[in-house]
Amino acid sequence: MDLVNALSNSTVPLTVFAPTNAAFEDALALLGMSFEDLAMDKGMLTEILLYHVVPATLFSTDLEDGQELNTLLESESLTIDIEGQDVSVEAVGSVAQIQELNIEAGKGVVHIVDTVLLPFDVEDLVEVLEETEEPGFLERIRDGIVDFFRTVFGFFGIIF
Repeated sequence: MDLVNALSNSTVPLTVFAPTNAAFEDALALLGMSFEDLAMDKGMLTEILLYHVVPATLFSTDLEDGQELNTLLESESLTIDIEGQDVSVEAVGSVAQIQELNIEAGKGVVHIVDTVLLPFDVEDLVEVLEETEEPGFLERIRDGIVDFFRTVFGFFGIIF
């Protein structure tokens, strides 16, 4: 299921692992990119955004150590790691600590994480980005990011 269909379907519950602003800044630094650079790669941006959304409402009481969560990014999952009171989310290219749990939002729940969840190995990504030189690509990605967050925040009743 893609994100637009999931958000427009009032019967589909969702869990969003929402990175902080600092997490986005750290991810851009890790990737050696600016916001404009990320905005140029719509495919990568779409993968990252879909990777943060699970098509189920999962509160902290529903999470278990070692649990695999299928994401909206086809054939990709996240793994939950629980050690005492600490809950983290393991991705292909990063691990995020959940900073705030169980923010109820519309038909779903949001968990705030301290790291952007990456569905790819960073070294492979940097190589691909170095080969991208399409004119206007950054502007299209930036516009897509803004539209995505307006849609997601609107879905959860958050003012953007």
